[in-house]
Amino acid sequence: MKGIIKTHPIVKYVFLFFVLSVIFPADSWAISISANVSIDTVLNPIKIGPKLGKADYGPFHVVDNGGTTNTGVGDGIDETWSWYFDFRNDDNYKKFMDKGELTDPVTGAPLLSSAVLTLTLTSKDGLGYTDGFSLGNLPLFGGCGGCDPYDKKIFYLAKDKETTLEINLFGNNILGDDIYTAEEIIGIFPITGQYEGRVLATYADDAIINSATLRLTRLTVVSEPPILTLMILALLAMIGFKRKPRTTGSSLAMQH
Repeated sequence: MKGIIKTHPIVKYVFLFFVLSVIFPADSWAISISANVSIDTVLNPIKIGPKLGKADYGPFHVVDNGGTTNTGVGDGIDETWSWYFDFRNDDNYKKFMDKGELTDPVTGAPLLSSAVLTLTLTSKDGLGYTDGFSLGNLPLFGGCGGCDPYDKKIFYLAKDKETTLEINLFGNNILGDDIYTAEEIIGIFPITGQYEGRVLATYADDAIINSATLRLTRLTVVSEPPILTLMILALLAMIGFKRKPRTTGSSLAMQH
C-alpha cells in the first residue's frame, strides 16, 4: 500500500476522501418548529355565557355541550375547546417545510421524527376519564368512556388546579403506545392552501385550557450525490494543480 501511494501521489487524496466519507457520511439533522396559544385568565377573566352557547376566549373557540351540571359556556364543564396551532411565525418554518415535502422523496418514509404536546389546563371534573384531545380529524385520545379512571389516567387531574402535561404523541407516554403515527400527523398538516401551516386542535370536555404548545421535529436529509460531486470536483482541482507547469528562470531565458 505504501508503494502504491508513493508511486501515485494522487492516490493519497483518493484515500483521504475515502476516509472522510466514512467518518462523515451523508447524514441528516433535525429542525424543530413550535406553535403556542394561551389566554391570561387574570387579565382577561372568562365570562360565563349561556348554556348551549358559543364563545371565543383569546385564540380558543368554546362550545357548550349542554350538560346537566354546567352553568354555561366558559365554565369548563361539558364543553369543547378548539384552536389552531399556527406554525407560520416560527423562524424555522421555511426550513422545516423544505420544498413542501415532509416525506423522503426517494423512499417515501416520513421525515417527522417527533411531536410533543404541552397542555396547561384546569380540570373542572377531577376524574377526567371522559376527557380527550385530538389533532385535525384524528381520533380523540385520553378518554375511555366509563372505564376505570385509573386505567388511562392521562387527564386524571386534581380538580380546579392548574396542571401542565407534556405528552409525546409518538410514544413514551402514559398510554404506553404511539398516540398518533408520523404519517397521521403529516396527513393533517396543510402545506398549501388557506390553512397552510396550521393544525386544528380540540379538547373535550371538562377543563379550561390555559395554554397549549405543539412542537414538531423533522429530519432534513443530506443526499449522497452532492457530497460526492464536491469531492470529485475538489479531486480534479488538485489534479490540475499538480499538473500545472512551473515557469523557471531558464525557460524564460529560452523564450527570449
